[in-house]
Amino acid sequence: MKNYSPQLKKIAVLVCLAGSASWNDVKGIKDTPAKIYACYLAKKLTTASDREIAEYFYINQNYMISRMEDLAIEVLTDSGAASLMKGIEDAYSRLESISQSA
Repeated sequence: MKNYSPQLKKIAVLVCLAGSASWNDVKGIKDTPAKIYACYLAKKLTTASDREIAEYFYINQNYMISRMEDLAIEVLTDSGAASLMKGIEDAYSRLESISQSA
């Protein structure tokens, strides 16, 4: 089993908590909006490659990229989506600063 970066794991947990999604919504076989949110945030907040993100979240890489492009437009036009993303990004930043100071 491949050892994935802790950053991807943090994002998965934060999307579950902030998006009221189940672990299965984010990491399961089915492609859900929560999974796309997690992939989008992973791409934005980490240095993980598209391949690594797709592999971690069990999603086809090309499909993931296409859906992330759609989500980027949604974030620009939907204040609810933008607010959710901002909250998760802030929480992720706080967790990263705690990890670095420990």
